[in-house]
Amino acid sequence: MKHLSIILLMLPALVFSQNFLYKKLNLDTITSIDKNINAQVEKYHAVILKDHKISEFHFVLNNLYLFNTEYRKVLINSEKGIDYFNRVYISAGEFVELVQLQVRTITPQGKIVVLNKDNIKQIENLENSGSYLIFAIDGIEKGSIVEVLYTLKEPFRDYSKYSYNDNFPTYSAVYELLTPSHLVFNSKSYNSSFARKDTLMGTNNYTVFNSDTIKTFRKEEYSTWKSNIPKIVYQYSHNASVSLDFNLWASAAQRIQPFFYTERKEDKKIEKLIEKLNIQNLNEVEKIKKIEIFIKDNFEVKEDVGGVQNISDLKFILDKKYTNKEGITLLFVRMLEIAGIKHYVGFTSNRFDSKFDKDFFLWNNLNYYIIYFPNQNKYLVPEFSEYRFSSLPDEISNNYGLFINNVNIGEHKTILPDIKFIHSVPMENNFTKQYYKVSFDETFSTAIVDYKLELGGDEANYIKPYYDFLPETSKKEVVENLLKQKADDSIIEEVKVTNSNHNISSFDETFTIESKLKIASLIESAGDNFIFKVGEIIGPQVEMYDEHERDNPIELRHVHFYHRIINIPIPQGFIAKGLEMLNMSIEFGSNAENTMGFVSKYTVENNIISIDVYEYYKSIEYSLSQYEQFRSVINAAADFNKLSIVFQKQ
Repeated sequence: MKHLSIILLMLPALVFSQNFLYKKLNLDTITSIDKNINAQVEKYHAVILKDHKISEFHFVLNNLYLFNTEYRKVLINSEKGIDYFNRVYISAGEFVELVQLQVRTITPQGKIVVLNKDNIKQIENLENSGSYLIFAIDGIEKGSIVEVLYTLKEPFRDYSKYSYNDNFPTYSAVYELLTPSHLVFNSKSYNSSFARKDTLMGTNNYTVFNSDTIKTFRKEEYSTWKSNIPKIVYQYSHNASVSLDFNLWASAAQRIQPFFYTERKEDKKIEKLIEKLNIQNLNEVEKIKKIEIFIKDNFEVKEDVGGVQNISDLKFILDKKYTNKEGITLLFVRMLEIAGIKHYVGFTSNRFDSKFDKDFFLWNNLNYYIIYFPNQNKYLVPEFSEYRFSSLPDEISNNYGLFINNVNIGEHKTILPDIKFIHSVPMENNFTKQYYKVSFDETFSTAIVDYKLELGGDEANYIKPYYDFLPETSKKEVVENLLKQKADDSIIEEVKVTNSNHNISSFDETFTIESKLKIASLIESAGDNFIFKVGEIIGPQVEMYDEHERDNPIELRHVHFYHRIINIPIPQGFIAKGLEMLNMSIEFGSNAENTMGFVSKYTVENNIISIDVYEYYKSIEYSLSQYEQFRSVINAAADFNKLSIVFQKQ
């Protein structure tokens, strides 16, 4: 990139014949704030009065360039607002040119302070994210208005996303997209009420999005808040002068398919590898599992390998035993194809960052590789060694994906795009089961707990895939940390871990920890009586008592349930008081089926108190209207955590 000072000197000389939209956009002529508006926004650290972005494509000397313009006008209301907006970062890659830059501060007294361009610095690689121009805004104080307007000339970019600020409300938002009429771009707004208008402007297609207000958007637990931030995206589709009928899904499938399904000379080596696996007499599931174990135990996925050529080439993979996520998927597909196992290779997005939109094609949503087995209706993720057949990362499930379907019509093979919803597994497969057998020492000052923990499905994936690879000291530390969640003063006397084989899916084998604990903090003396803090035995629970008004609908990482069984003896010569509090039933649902709940009930038999606690979430998603119900279930577990049994001396 040219040196910054040279670029700035050239700004007045950059003149083109096209009708540039950015040249019509200037700093606002209104330099004060209406008192009524000011009164409405004082509760915020800052408010964005205007947010105007322009993406326009123009040919310059027969090359197509993108001119990106951003303009923001911000009212600062506090020191936090100053901290947030007193510095500007502008991406400045190798082929990016700064075409215009206007910055000013309007103080509460009406004084105008413009940017001193000598204060602009260029950082070549800011935190490994590329080159940036950085400058501080002068004269900013509480009550100031800050305006920043700049335009970048960039190489053609077929996709872009503009997300609106989630920390501060925006009172006027405009997005303009200008493209040559023969080049088709698709665009769409998400998560806010944008008015859209499509027209022709000379020989260009012109689209404008407008919104009067974009509210703040909180980062909330149990949500995909990042995906929910208001945004506008565009995606280049095709050249209309070449093709009038165009399907981006089909085009993507046809572009991707040859990479995975073209026969290669290395297929002979793969045939020999399959022969060594001796899978010919196995059923399909056993074949899939054996292939997966072989690949994931012998080949490593590396993404940050600078300067390595042909990393996703099949010969390189077989020779070097490592590759990237594209290469490992290729190896899986070739082995499955040669083994005659029916499958579809697919692609999806991280639903916590950007949900896959089945109605709007975006190349950037095809960034996770996945393989679907139609005979089993199950999936496999090639790039994650910790996830085994039928087990999916939370970010991939409950999302749509594009799958490539190779269909034979007579002697001809047709490639069809297949948009499928990637269902999560049933709730019954994802569980945390806990069994507590309690006794007391002779002085009733310490609880002795025989404890068994069983983790299944996605509930086990945070520990089971990794446990066997840890050194013994780390294994001990991990288990102790897990057990001491019950109480910091837990004394761990015995530990036994079983079913930790990383090659066996957590859906096929339950990860189990058994232990004996001594916990003094669960008992409180009360003269001749003593109190057993039964609720604390399940460990701390999430509390959602003092919540603000919810912005996001609820979206969990996965469906799951907790089942806890607690057995407590009533010591001879004592009676138990307060047991009625252990009966809790908080359940909600629709269509005559409960989809979430917390149910606790007790029985007493042969002087043993048995408490059965069942907490469940059958759906990943709950609407905003169900939020209070969801909160009640979450808080029920926290309420149980506070319960105690009084053992009264007779």
